[in-house]
Amino acid sequence: MPAPQCVKIKQQWKGEMTMDQERLDEQLHDFIRLHRNTMRRFFQSCGMFNGHPVMLFVIRQNPGLTQKQLAEKLEIAPASAAISLRRMEEAGLVRRTSDERDHRAVHLYLTPAGLEMDNRCAQGKAFSTEILFRDFSPEELEALSGFLARMQKNLETTDIQDWRYTHEQTE
Repeated sequence: MPAPQCVKIKQQWKGEMTMDQERLDEQLHDFIRLHRNTMRRFFQSCGMFNGHPVMLFVIRQNPGLTQKQLAEKLEIAPASAAISLRRMEEAGLVRRTSDERDHRAVHLYLTPAGLEMDNRCAQGKAFSTEILFRDFSPEELEALSGFLARMQKNLETTDIQDWRYTHEQTE
């Protein structure tokens, strides 16, 4: 069967995207939304809010880090980290310890309940990953990894100014 003809579509920003690219972009968007919602439902069933599982993981991997360091690692606002940490502390998952030398600094640690919750989250993620990649061959997983790495590199190496320049030239 011959490959489908790629029809160019003028987008609102006057760039061009083929039907295949548009379809893949929609599939990727739908997949990301489904994955996020599936994981959110699982974590909520464990009593966790969005973002908390990754915070537990980072704190477990970096015991004693500060709230500011946590926010930097997660690329979130310090205020957002503070709200989540307060909820996690109230739930008994995290404890804060003042720095003996700099009383303004507070170090973060998981409590035993936090360690247990992190283990549950890791088990849920492992189960999800097992389901997600069921029936994929090692070659298919390697190919997918390569495609995703290229897409990530494309995004990381693109400057929004390039898009703005192209956009202004086509008006």
